[in-house]
Amino acid sequence: MRSRGRASSSTRRSVPFGITAPENSICLELRDHSESEFSAVSFFATLGSRDPCSQAARLSEQFVRQNNTLFTLLGVQATTRFDGQDLRLKLSSTSAIGAVPLVSPTRGTLDYGLVVQPRFSWRGIGPMLSEMGGESRRRHYTCHY
Repeated sequence: MRSRGRASSSTRRSVPFGITAPENSICLELRDHSESEFSAVSFFATLGSRDPCSQAARLSEQFVRQNNTLFTLLGVQATTRFDGQDLRLKLSSTSAIGAVPLVSPTRGTLDYGLVVQPRFSWRGIGPMLSEMGGESRRRHYTCHY
């Protein structure tokens, strides 16, 4: 008669999980009210494939579709164009600034990021108000309930 208990540790099989690293750890950066254009073949590393431009085109289309909501949050428009030799991915920003993670079209994970920085560098709201005379104008920025 067979035992109906748990299998002994000597008969259990372990299943190794393969951990894969992101292909490219890339953060796309641009300033507000600007445009940035780069090679989709280089960005998605499709140069070694049989047809790098068509592979990059499929990945670019999927990348833009998957991240459209995130692009919209930052007021960024993403478009692709083929210049005859290379597929180009173009990002155009508006007045919004910030950072969002982006989904990779090859892995479906947040392997990329997008940062839209202000055109003018600043150290934060405190130093800016201080330089503008924030002490004398503090009453204008204080909320009373």
